[in-house]
Amino acid sequence: MQPDATVPSRSVSEFMSPRLRLIAFAALVAGLFLRTFGLVLNPGAPLVDCDGRASFVMGMSWARGMGLYLDDPALLDLCALFGLEKLGPAHHFAPGLALIEGGFFLLLGNEVLAVVVPLLLISWLAVGAMWWTTRNLFGTDAALLAAAAVSLEWTGILFGTWKGFSENLVVIALTLTLWAVLRGLRDDRFMLAAGVFAAVGYLSKASMGPFFLIAGFAGLAWRLLYRGRSVLLNGWYWAAIGIFAIPVVVWGLRNISLFWDGTPAGLLGAWQTSEVVGRMVETAIAQPAELAVGLGGKLPILAIGLLLPFLPLLPRLAAAVANRRWRAEDALGLWMTVGLIFFLGWLFAAMFWVSEDTSLLWADPLRYVMAAQVPLLWLILREGGPYSTRAWSLSFAILAVLTLVMPFLLQPGNLLSISLPR
Repeated sequence: MQPDATVPSRSVSEFMSPRLRLIAFAALVAGLFLRTFGLVLNPGAPLVDCDGRASFVMGMSWARGMGLYLDDPALLDLCALFGLEKLGPAHHFAPGLALIEGGFFLLLGNEVLAVVVPLLLISWLAVGAMWWTTRNLFGTDAALLAAAAVSLEWTGILFGTWKGFSENLVVIALTLTLWAVLRGLRDDRFMLAAGVFAAVGYLSKASMGPFFLIAGFAGLAWRLLYRGRSVLLNGWYWAAIGIFAIPVVVWGLRNISLFWDGTPAGLLGAWQTSEVVGRMVETAIAQPAELAVGLGGKLPILAIGLLLPFLPLLPRLAAAVANRRWRAEDALGLWMTVGLIFFLGWLFAAMFWVSEDTSLLWADPLRYVMAAQVPLLWLILREGGPYSTRAWSLSFAILAVLTLVMPFLLQPGNLLSISLPR
């Protein structure tokens, strides 16, 4: 993995044509425009859906000194699909976004601004983090392409910005964690930063907690494969693990203190972020036939949804696989991340479907796998320039079409949102 200082010396035009640079810049600006004005024009939109309203309610409760508490009766209807049955201390939603919104309420003293300002800042930072990290790893031209793709990606706009979900916070945490891990291949000290960013990711979304836990073990196995047992004696790695463990332990203890019934069986359900997710997982495991249908039905939806914007770029990635460049340490780490995000997102989507009254075509679960765009883009950009104007332009065009079309397709009653009887 090459930081900007060691990117092979070429003229700028060898990496990107002036036409592609203009197209990428236009895509970047268009995405930022949609993110910004879509929320500014409808600042109440984040309070219409379950996740967005729950984060806001938790944040306001925390800012007023009552802890992360759900005290809004409207949530029982909005979150009924996800199994929220009672109000009280939050035991389904991760605290990251709520604490940020609550902090802005303390700073600004206005509930509308406490929603709009942090959501916009996080949305812009998701694009900015992708630009900065990609520039550091692959150079300026690659950074523009990656940032433009993330800026125009529809789940970050619709769910992460307009609806007030934590998708953009997840992208920030994942991007910075991966960047620190890749930089850590040459300088172990970067693993400390990886621990910090992974800790933020753990607190950003309930379904991302298992990802960062499993990713930690997978990452250790990956480093053992390339570096041997000396990794187990590396103090920087143990320090990073310790940093990551702090929020895991603190949040777990908070949950145990509030929700544990004192029985050994109840401990497992109490410590985790989401009791609701735990119940859904148990329901799915108890119905293996339904789970198999969910897995089979969700697989093509998620795979097509993730890969569609990048289809014009995949031939180059396929050539890298054919030439076995995936065996390099950095490349294998990125491939592992893509696979792990997709596998866990697919598994959660299928498990949730068993309990939800939704169609297999329901496209909402695509947001569970779209964070994989970060390592996928880096795998594409890792192959270096020159960058194809035609391929990247088509990719941006697909992203733009999805961003314009998906909000309408996901409206109640439309093809990708309709609920169907089993």
